Amino acid sequence: MPRQLTLAIFNEPTSWSLDEVHVGWLADRAPDDVEVVAVTSRDELLSALPSTDYLVGFPLTSDLGKHHLERLRWVQLVGSGGESLAPVRTLVANGVRVTSALSIRNATTAEHAIALLLAMTRSLKFAITAQQEHRWTTDDIAPTITDLAGATVGIVELDALGAEIALRLAPFGVDLLVTADSDVDERVQHIATSIMPTNRTDELLSRSEIIIVANPSPANKPLLTRSDLAQLQPGSLLIDVSLSGVIRHDDLVWALERRTLGAAGLDVFEHEPLPQESPLWSMPNVLITPHCAAVSPHYWDRACEIIATNLDRIEQEQPMIDEITSRWADPGVAAH
Repeated sequence: MPRQLTLAIFNEPTSWSLDEVHVGWLADRAPDDVEVVAVTSRDELLSALPSTDYLVGFPLTSDLGKHHLERLRWVQLVGSGGESLAPVRTLVANGVRVTSALSIRNATTAEHAIALLLAMTRSLKFAITAQQEHRWTTDDIAPTITDLAGATVGIVELDALGAEIALRLAPFGVDLLVTADSDVDERVQHIATSIMPTNRTDELLSRSEIIIVANPSPANKPLLTRSDLAQLQPGSLLIDVSLSGVIRHDDLVWALERRTLGAAGLDVFEHEPLPQESPLWSMPNVLITPHCAAVSPHYWDRACEIIATNLDRIEQEQPMIDEITSRWADPGVAAH
């Protein structure tokens, strides 16, 4: 029986959708008995769902009735999955296979994390402001610069993205601490000073001058709470390129205002876009980027390769790249 692959890769408010070149490439890569249909609006997607076996893009689970779930076999996300956590849980619970785009995001996100880190340690934000004002501010900036070489850097709940960041940190000569409850990348094992279970996160926080949060997996509670942030060394630096909301906005502001946290480079936030009234915008010790760590001019080339590979694998009933399990989607439930 012919099957339908629906490409729902679009942003309706901006009228953007996946370009015809990539759509055509995917159509050429699909098996002869799989029809590729591209939709560019929510209404078109809802019309296509009843005949959709494979969905790529945005899972509108609130609109998925049982008759849709009976036919739908696979959803390929084009993001990490965390931004669609509730729909993902529903899909996985109904036996639909779900895959994310983590593999194509890790390298660029890791580069972004290092960029934020270097910008903060070298006080580039202050230098840029001074440049705009035509001010030569060596004496002002010099006391704010810190060394990365020899610094103790802690990566909270290391995963594949955290491993990529760790590997990029190694040449800087940092003292690397990580927490992890699963197998740690062998390459990281060779460069980490200490690998601790996640129940020793308190120790990692108290020992680290720089904290990196890069875990894209959802959790039933924030990854770092106010009490966690209170344990940081005074003046510590936080880099967050993780899942939106793993640190609550109010807790982050609290730590920065009290200088429990000395500075932060942030790409993700509990509420996005970051509200205009947020104090984070005007804090001199905060560098903000608008959730763009994974952006790359080659993003859709890489994404289409993953989509095509996963299509081949589900057709052959093989393991898929970046498949989301029930344990990932709802760790609190899966743990029981």
